[in-house]
Amino acid sequence: MRIFLLLIFLSIAISAYADTSAMLEEADSLRLADPKKAKQILDDLDRESLSAEEQYTYDYITIYLSTILEQNLGKTVKRYEAFIKRIPDSPTKVRAMTSLLALSAYKGHWRRSFTLVSELTSLMNRIDAYEVEPDAYNGLLLFYNEVEQPDMAISYAQKIFSHPAATSYHQCIALTEQASNLAISEPAEVSEDDFYDAIELCSAVPLTYYVALNYNNLLNFLIDKQAYTEASLIISEATERIEIIDFKYLTASLLLIKAKLKVAADEPELAKQYALQVLEADVDKEYRESLITAYSILANIAAEQQQYQQAYEYEKKHRELSVSLYNQKVSKSLAIQEARFDLQAKESQIDLLDKKNQLLTTESKLVKEQISSMLLVIGLALLLVIMLLFWSYRNRKIQKRLHYLASTDHLTGISNRGNFSEKSKTILQSAGKSESSVALIFIDLDHFKSINDAYGHQVGDWVLIQVVNSLNTIISGRGMQIGRIGGEEFGIILPDTGSIAAKDFAEHCREIIQKIDTFDTGSHFQVTASFGIADTDSAGYNLDNLFSAADLALYQSKKYGRNRVSCYEGDNIDL
Repeated sequence: MRIFLLLIFLSIAISAYADTSAMLEEADSLRLADPKKAKQILDDLDRESLSAEEQYTYDYITIYLSTILEQNLGKTVKRYEAFIKRIPDSPTKVRAMTSLLALSAYKGHWRRSFTLVSELTSLMNRIDAYEVEPDAYNGLLLFYNEVEQPDMAISYAQKIFSHPAATSYHQCIALTEQASNLAISEPAEVSEDDFYDAIELCSAVPLTYYVALNYNNLLNFLIDKQAYTEASLIISEATERIEIIDFKYLTASLLLIKAKLKVAADEPELAKQYALQVLEADVDKEYRESLITAYSILANIAAEQQQYQQAYEYEKKHRELSVSLYNQKVSKSLAIQEARFDLQAKESQIDLLDKKNQLLTTESKLVKEQISSMLLVIGLALLLVIMLLFWSYRNRKIQKRLHYLASTDHLTGISNRGNFSEKSKTILQSAGKSESSVALIFIDLDHFKSINDAYGHQVGDWVLIQVVNSLNTIISGRGMQIGRIGGEEFGIILPDTGSIAAKDFAEHCREIIQKIDTFDTGSHFQVTASFGIADTDSAGYNLDNLFSAADLALYQSKKYGRNRVSCYEGDNIDL
């Protein structure tokens, strides 16, 4: 009887354990497709009844779901960091590091991201991570896409395709990213079938986000090759798929595609409506590339409809966002490069320390055998130290060079917009404390596009360089700062100067520019510029207000004939 009762108890316990394991697996499978249901399953589980490895899985899924349900990425990152530190090397640790890598890259923590890549690949080499390798490969694929290394991304996609443990889920992501990469880097190597294959695979999983993303990528691919008829045939299906997930980036991109199709069909009013909807869909300006294209379309339509003031406003927004996006990309690229250098430096230091330890161990053995060997080891150690010092010196030079590139316009050698703005803020803050006047001059070369179109961009670059060289001859040593604001537009900040003195100086600048001899270009043309002036007496010490006032004055110079100087004085413009 006792044995019978014991067998019943054991069978119930085994059944309960099997049910618990099945529930944990179900929660894991639903963490992306239905996170709320996955959370409910975890809440119904008794964590303490799980094995140690299952508890790690339970904790990992809990942290993963917090990313989606709580949307506090900073808190989630800290949870992952603590979790990775406390668990042993295991497949679950590989999964946690892969998720942390995605979050670190999303938040722009590039130093931590590159360190995680190194730690993740090292961990996968140390343990049997066969079952979770496709997850890690997906994470590394997406990371290398983010840091713009398409070759590395495609190599991880190929690893996923050939991995026996890779599921349709993994292959969907890999196929999507590979087609997207090839469409950008090698468009001749990709066709519509690549996107349709990805759509079919992702629909079967199902991964609705990637289905929508593939439709978006396919439409952009067709638009780029001017296959407007083919794009029009699938626009309804793509709209339905994208509206299901309600993701701002894809919504804005779809509206932009519709605007482009209407432009191609010569339906400017409909194109205008779609372009305006792009602006409404992204009021926070999160996806600037879509906004830049939308403003460009609106400016062209307004110009064709002879609404020149509206076209000017749209073009101004287009230019501001283009400059902002360019600066953002440069900053990101520099941050990524710096993170790479730091990681290489750490790895080099570790390698050198390992070698030094090996040399010291060898030295202790050889000292007992012969003194001459000790001298050889010391010589090698000194050589390594010299190499380390040389590398450190070279790294400092690279850092200085990177800082120079980030703050200097590469063509003219003067400050770029970002650096000029920072210097101007410093001057304005100092002047505000002492209540001294500061003037700002905006300079815009007249008909510069016509020069580029008529004589080529090489001549245009020559003109920009000559203008800067000419201005530097009268700026040098006077405490003024000059910068390239964008394109053919320059700015000069003048400390301790009011609008009257600034106007005299601007007239001098205008005359010097007008005297530039274009003989060296092999062509004869006149170089002139329009000037806009604002000072702190009329616009205050806020940089944005000063920029706007100078821009208004510059607009007046352009409006009334160009090659002249205009001053901003509150509601009145002095011509």
